[in-house]
Amino acid sequence: MHPLDVLLVDDDLDLLSFLSLFIAGRGHTARTANSLGTAWNEISRQCPDVIVSDFSIGDERGDVLLERVFQEHPNVRRILYTGRMPSHAKEIVDRRIAHRVILKRIEIDELFRSIIE
Repeated sequence: MHPLDVLLVDDDLDLLSFLSLFIAGRGHTARTANSLGTAWNEISRQCPDVIVSDFSIGDERGDVLLERVFQEHPNVRRILYTGRMPSHAKEIVDRRIAHRVILKRIEIDELFRSIIE
């Protein structure tokens, strides 16, 4: 498997740092964004292979970012994680906005399997 370019989107800077170190330690490129605007700038600069986003990013929502990515870059793998499963989680997956929705407390191995599958 070739190294993947993974964009991590969350407003929790400590979690971004941890996840980026974990992903980079497994031979993949990890980029981070702490807002939807920054994420979209990163995507515009170079579209990643995978986007992993928190559902709630300050006052913004990660599913909104992933829906736009799906419309403009449908081949990008999209993973959404959240502290509380949104009532429309099934719709998020059914509409292919995200390939997977993962509940926080994130099991790091489950997240990594979701990234590379």
